This record gives sequence, C-alpha cells and structure tokens, in this order.
Amino acid sequence: MSKFSKLSGKVLVMAAVTAGVQAASTLGAFAGPALFYRYNIAQLNQWECMQRAATALSEEGLTVREPDVRLNNTPFIFADNEEYAAIIDCSQFQNSYRVNNRVTVMVSGFGSGADSLSSALINKMY
Repeated sequence: MSKFSKLSGKVLVMAAVTAGVQAASTLGAFAGPALFYRYNIAQLNQWECMQRAATALSEEGLTVREPDVRLNNTPFIFADNEEYAAIIDCSQFQNSYRVNNRVTVMVSGFGSGADSLSSALINKMY
C-alpha cells in the first residue's frame, strides 16, 4: 500500500468523523424545545397563588389562556406566546392536599431564554 493511499484513507476517515459530529450537533439544535422546571415555597393561599401566577405570566409577555385551568382537580395557570409555553402550578396550596405552599413553574420553548423566563416567573411568585 502506498503512502498516498494510507494518507487518503486517513483523510477520508477524518472527513467522515467531522461530518458526523457536525450532523449530530446540527440535529441536536433542532431536536425540540427545552423544558425548565423550578419550584419554591411561597407564603400565599391558593387563590393568591393563582392571581399572582396570572399576573406574573402577563408581565413576562405571555398570554394567559384561561384564568384558571383544572385538570384532575389540579389548579394551574397556563400561558404562552410565539416562543414559550409556561405553567404555574398552585395545587399544593389546597387544604386537602399535602399543604406545603410549594409553587411550581415549568417553561418550555425553543428560544434560549426559557431558563431565564422560568427564573423570572418563580421570583415573582414569592
């Protein structure tokens, strides 16, 4: 085997590896939205949690879809815009359910600001 064929074989392998890495990183960027989850304790009752959640979501530029959504008796506020969807869960303020005053924020989106949006929302809740 000549030096040229060994060199061209190595170049071909390196090109294939480089193309594979580039393809994997490019596909990763288009894989789907990120989901950020935060929770904290808030000294609120359930009604105050729901009101504050609707206000916080509106202040962050999200459109509140329903003032109060209850799936399986779980009260939460849902809002979205072109880039992000967010849920603020106030279920742990109920009198009959593990009362620990924990508020949970979940933000999903393709943009890079979903993490900072989840932080901003949780900060507005307490």
